[in-house]
Amino acid sequence: AVWTSITEDHDLVKHLLALYFCWEYPTFASLSKEHFLQDFQNGHPRYCSPILTNALLALGCRFSTQPMTRANPRDPYSSGDHFFKESQRLLSQETDHHSLTTIQALGIMSIREASCARNPESLYYAGQSTRLAIEMGLHHINNEGDEDEVAVRSATFWGAFSLDHAWSLATGSLPQFSQRPHLHPKPAIIDDIETSPWVPYTDDGARLQHSWEQPANVRSVYKCFCELSELVYQAIYVLHMPTKPLTARDLLSLYTQYLTWYDQTPEALRLGHNFTPAVLFAHMYYHFAILLLFKPLIKLRIIGSELSPREICVQAAVAIQTLLRSYSQLYTLRRTPSFVPYFVLTSTIAYVTISANSTQPDLSDSTQKPVEKVTKLDPQVSKVISQSIADLTEMASSHHSAKKALNVLQYLAKQWSTDVDVASGRPPPEDLERIVQSHTGGMNFFAPSVQAADPLSGLESARGASLGHRNVQTGLNAEVDMVNRPFGPFFMQGQPMMPSGESLEQAGFTAL
Repeated sequence: AVWTSITEDHDLVKHLLALYFCWEYPTFASLSKEHFLQDFQNGHPRYCSPILTNALLALGCRFSTQPMTRANPRDPYSSGDHFFKESQRLLSQETDHHSLTTIQALGIMSIREASCARNPESLYYAGQSTRLAIEMGLHHINNEGDEDEVAVRSATFWGAFSLDHAWSLATGSLPQFSQRPHLHPKPAIIDDIETSPWVPYTDDGARLQHSWEQPANVRSVYKCFCELSELVYQAIYVLHMPTKPLTARDLLSLYTQYLTWYDQTPEALRLGHNFTPAVLFAHMYYHFAILLLFKPLIKLRIIGSELSPREICVQAAVAIQTLLRSYSQLYTLRRTPSFVPYFVLTSTIAYVTISANSTQPDLSDSTQKPVEKVTKLDPQVSKVISQSIADLTEMASSHHSAKKALNVLQYLAKQWSTDVDVASGRPPPEDLERIVQSHTGGMNFFAPSVQAADPLSGLESARGASLGHRNVQTGLNAEVDMVNRPFGPFFMQGQPMMPSGESLEQAGFTAL
């Protein structure tokens, strides 16, 4: 059985599943590959279902350029739409969503919608997956089932947990889980699965280079990723819990835990030992989490500490860019996990904003020339923007989110008057501004945050934005603001619960 009514081509179905398991799995995965494939091949409905299969095929289509993977053969961005609509249809016909395969399918649908830059939909599916997992009690240990049941329940829970917290981190909102939840044990590490080979699998089924075959270490990667997700979960509550403003003590304690996680990464998962897409992605996610932990504080100094939030943000942004270069050299950027465009956009805006903030003149001086005449960035910053634009252009063939992020960077390059060699196919300047500004309403992450705000008061006003209060600026004020305020790469990204006035120093911070 192919488990889908969209196609009877068994080879195509197996090909698309192979693409998913090669390039996206296991990070954020809500299913166990071994149990799914066994039931998929045997026609058993315990750990395989039409909803889950169609969701996986829809996501697998993002890594293929074959016309048959598109709902409209002439539209590359319709890739997988027919399989996805079938998942939606089957989901709507279900009278009870409380099943492991439905929870798994919702997580996969969320990842696929993130790739398509449909972030509200992605958040919705991730939220549904998480709520159903909690309602089914997957966070509790259940000793009544057999070993297979325990393993699949664990994978389903941790997939929902990690995806929910990734979106909470990016949006600056509290997660679906309570502050101190019961957590299910992580999936066990099985030697046979660990040592199974990983090889780059491409659209024609060929390996990119045979010499790149290496142990998959799937369970070790997944376990470490779950541990990292636990730290992300703690960070969200430290930053955004309304009953307890952020303090330097809590911030530094959490940062120490991040560093400990990195230092204790198993040798098999360290860079230089293992370079599968999943390992590179996990390292990118680590630096992404560090970046979003310190990014609201780049205008502040931590009292009594030599650590600089600004320097930490720059280091994290550079690390993401360096990892991306390694990924590109190994596999190209035509096949990357779905959240990589988000990492690129965030790290680039972080680097550019901090650099601009460090080098720009005082734009509040009314005697200054118009902002577009003075906001020239140094050549290194222009180089970073150019490289990111090139990277996103290459990723755009697989992820529409990369195309949206590309529009944002091109828009910012124009606002900052950088000497950037923009890739061919860039919209005219007036169209580019219209495209970007049209995304500033609603819950959209592909628009630069252009609220008018003082660099420090922006910490408070941006929090209001996360609650739905918009103040979109255009022209000179917007450009000044993009240079001077703490950067917010996504329009709906909330700011931490920061103390103000005298309480700021009591919390362990002071303005630069």
